[in-house]
Amino acid sequence: MNIKTLILLTLMILMIFIAGSCIIINQPGGQDGQQTEDGGGIDEGQQDQAGAGTADNENDASADDLSGLIIVDFPSPGQVIASPLDISGQARGTWFFEASFPVRLLDAEGNTIAEHYAMTDEEWMTEEFISFYSRLEFVAPDTDTGTLLLIKDNPSDIREYDAQLEIPVRFR
Repeated sequence: MNIKTLILLTLMILMIFIAGSCIIINQPGGQDGQQTEDGGGIDEGQQDQAGAGTADNENDASADDLSGLIIVDFPSPGQVIASPLDISGQARGTWFFEASFPVRLLDAEGNTIAEHYAMTDEEWMTEEFISFYSRLEFVAPDTDTGTLLLIKDNPSDIREYDAQLEIPVRFR
């Protein structure tokens, strides 16, 4: 075999390998697809049912909708809170980016009274649940109630990946 034939044969094998890899990756459950706990991929309709809420008020998700993605241990919905507020729970690693996600506290009128990040010390590049914590310091507003937002970090800014958990809280 001459050198040209050997190089051509090597290139053809490499191209077949690359094409096969692309097909495997794009299959349901491949690296591009979200995984369910049983290992299968989730299509967009199923993703909505899994609790992918958005930042729009009409599409905000309740705790029940997002229970497969985030679980808050403290505070409980409707709980009276004070500063500093320690927030804790567990979220799937996909809720984080660079081991954190935004947390925002609003008064009853929707004004932001505190903002920070929830963080984890665990490996966040997983689809499993990992613990998080945050501490918010704030001045209690004039309103008696408010909302704690736990916002899925979405560095892509693609709205279909937006999600947030709203927890109603009381200040008095």
